Amino acid sequence: MTRQAGVTRFIRSLPGNLYSGPEVARILGVHDKQIQRLRDHPELGPSKQAPWSFSKRPLYLYDQKDIESLRAYFAERSTVVKRQPKDRERSAENRRLRTALHSKAYYHRKRLNELAEAGDLDGVAKHREILDQVAEELSHL
Repeated sequence: MTRQAGVTRFIRSLPGNLYSGPEVARILGVHDKQIQRLRDHPELGPSKQAPWSFSKRPLYLYDQKDIESLRAYFAERSTVVKRQPKDRERSAENRRLRTALHSKAYYHRKRLNELAEAGDLDGVAKHREILDQVAEELSHL
């Protein structure tokens, strides 16, 4: 048997299958701040609130029905954006390629603006196409 924190032991001693906010966050795979923000939401908040307190702090307890409604809420709003790695996390070759592509994009953007001021629409179209290609290459690195 694993050792439990005092608040967890207290929650387990209560009748019913109840969970604390951080436990619900772990179950759902979200940050516990997200659970805290939804605490006052009428449909998504915990069904059990104070009279329980632990160390003079109110306990907000969630049952299985609350967890299922939160799961549906997060599944519906799940827009997980894959975080792009920071430059220090990229390989040296990858950084070199990205730097070269950014330089190429800078040149063609500057040239496109010069041609647009001069009224050369064919040149603008050519450089815009090159910029689109560079952007596509950058998105894959």
